[in-house]
Amino acid sequence: MTIAAILSEKGSAVATIESGSPVRDAVALLKEKRIGAVPVVAGDRILGIFSERDLVSCICAHGPAALDMAVDAGMSSPARTIDMATPILAALSIMTNQRI
Repeated sequence: MTIAAILSEKGSAVATIESGSPVRDAVALLKEKRIGAVPVVAGDRILGIFSERDLVSCICAHGPAALDMAVDAGMSSPARTIDMATPILAALSIMTNQRI
């Protein structure tokens, strides 16, 4: 089974957040969509990814002021991507090995 097979059932819509948006907006998006991470984009280019883990790191380092920082300052970068033909087990292996 491939990533394409999963997306054919799940759908291919992906929530994103624009570079420069405040962390506060990323947190609201994570809650609204019930997701754990969101790609940070500039137009159609993926710059990184902002996850719950990134939020914890930001809060630990900057306290409540982290919510007003640009999401770019706290995102993990570069984002690791795969193509639709990637087998699921290969994708899982990448995620495990890179701790993502």
